[in-house]
Amino acid sequence: MTRRTALAGSLGLAASAAASLPFLDPRYNHDHRPGRSRVAILPAAEYSESLCGVLWEGLRLFNLNVAGKSVLLKPSLVDYIPGVEINTHPLLIAAAAECFRRLGARQVTVAEGPGHQRDTELVLRATGLERQLKQQRLPFVDLNRDEVVATRLHAGYSGLKRLWLPRSVLGTDFIVSMPKVKTHHWSGVTLSMKNMFGVVPGVKYGWPKNLALARNPAEHCGSRGDGVDSLRHCGRHRVHGRQWTAGGNHASPGSHCCLR
Repeated sequence: MTRRTALAGSLGLAASAAASLPFLDPRYNHDHRPGRSRVAILPAAEYSESLCGVLWEGLRLFNLNVAGKSVLLKPSLVDYIPGVEINTHPLLIAAAAECFRRLGARQVTVAEGPGHQRDTELVLRATGLERQLKQQRLPFVDLNRDEVVATRLHAGYSGLKRLWLPRSVLGTDFIVSMPKVKTHHWSGVTLSMKNMFGVVPGVKYGWPKNLALARNPAEHCGSRGDGVDSLRHCGRHRVHGRQWTAGGNHASPGSHCCLR
């Protein structure tokens, strides 16, 4: 074997290894979590006007720079069931809007796309959120019917190349995820896992969105991670304002406001 033959063989092995590497590399081995998460847990005895003060103290701990930026509050609006609190409380949404205005936000918008109830106005009116929106002069965008944009996905959880996302979400500077801790789900508790799933537009994927997307298991299971990952790569930020309330359909013995 000559030196030239050995060199050619080495180059061939290197080329083969490089070509096979994408097939050997696991698709889910990329960890996008920050090295350290900042969390603040503050007590809130009840849903009242005092929530604004609680949130203000919590947000000040994070030194958020939203001056001159657009902020989108993404609550969890599922449906209206009398006697069962399954939606983000209107007073918490109003308090969050007031706090971000104090921080100098150029614009604060509330936006959501309920996954079960097609009549979003019904949910707004029945839950009392419509009244708070008018009092606070807050614009509301129905993400189920917002203009959609084909967005290239940065993650590969679902195998999809793109996902249709609302223009209002893609065009905002700072996204605030405001989930509602509930125990109505078959897994026992939903926590905040599915709140950002509400940005998947019903006008594109149908209603109820959970059932419509379940027809395509890959899309259903992957769109949540892909969508959130794409928003993160677009430069959007997220802050979780989670509600833990006592009694009813909730999972905590006390009331807290958790910011992460």
